[in-house]
Amino acid sequence: RVLNLDFGGCMPFKNVKYQQHLRTHLPWDSLENLTLSFRKLDLDGKKITEMLKVWPFDKAKSVHLNLRFNIISSEGAKGIGEVLKRKTSTIRTLDLCECEIGDEGAMNIAAALEVNKSLQIIDLSSNDIGPAGAEKIAKALKKNKSLHSLNLASKGVGVNIGDEGVKKIAASLETNKKLQTLILKFNQIGDDEAESIAIALRKNTSLQTLDLDCNLIADEGAKKIAAALGVNKKLQTLRLGHNQIGDEGAIAIGKVLKKNKALETLHLDNNGIEDVGAAAIGKGLENNKTLRFLNLRKNYIADEGGEEIFKALKKNKSLKTLKMDFIDKSLFDKISEIMSGRR
Repeated sequence: RVLNLDFGGCMPFKNVKYQQHLRTHLPWDSLENLTLSFRKLDLDGKKITEMLKVWPFDKAKSVHLNLRFNIISSEGAKGIGEVLKRKTSTIRTLDLCECEIGDEGAMNIAAALEVNKSLQIIDLSSNDIGPAGAEKIAKALKKNKSLHSLNLASKGVGVNIGDEGVKKIAASLETNKKLQTLILKFNQIGDDEAESIAIALRKNTSLQTLDLDCNLIADEGAKKIAAALGVNKKLQTLRLGHNQIGDEGAIAIGKVLKKNKALETLHLDNNGIEDVGAAAIGKGLENNKTLRFLNLRKNYIADEGGEEIFKALKKNKSLKTLKMDFIDKSLFDKISEIMSGRR
């Protein structure tokens, strides 16, 4: 009743007769959970469209479809969109990472999301989706009631969803009540876009994981997001690693940690936080009872900041994992001793 088929890089799969044999002999009607991986098979838009027309996916009760690393393009995305529009669609997970669908392909997928009732997880990362595609996806999020996870990370170079795209996605979060995970890495999100996200976090009641790693968020953006965390009661994981957050942003985050009762995982690695910011985070930890994981690696925290974190850990009993770089070995040993007793 559960079947996992991975054809990744499988040369025989490209044979038409082999595909026909699989379609004919698989027990589609009796499958509760079907995972099909067609990653990295050099499938273009035409081949994907033809395949989707003849493979009886909808007969399985739950389908997880992995098509990453194929040259699907907008043509293939249109075919996938048509499948998702079917009332009989049972596709729960769709991975289209790095499939070159672009804005036109994103629009086709977005149109399908407006009416689809089965899809729960979709990965559209590294697809050169720009503001136009993001806008259509944002529009779909206002209507869609099934999607739990959306990945719109860009490649880090070239096209990204842009400031307008980010703002549109953020605005959709104000009314969307289903999305639980949103990944926006490598989209050059700055302080203005972070403010839009912060406004959404004040109103959103469903988002549990927000990944803003590898962007351009500095102190002002961090302050806005921190203020929103003082109101938000749902977000459990926040990733702000590889940004431009300094002490001012860290101070704001430290203050909100004193009263936030939802956040469990916080990534602040690879920023510009120094001792003053670390001390503020330490003060926040003293009264925090929910944070379980904190990443402060690759900052500019020296012994003074490390000492403040150490003092906080004597009072804080909830933190289970701390990732941090230390200059002084004795300080590292003291913190390690405290943390080792909590795992």
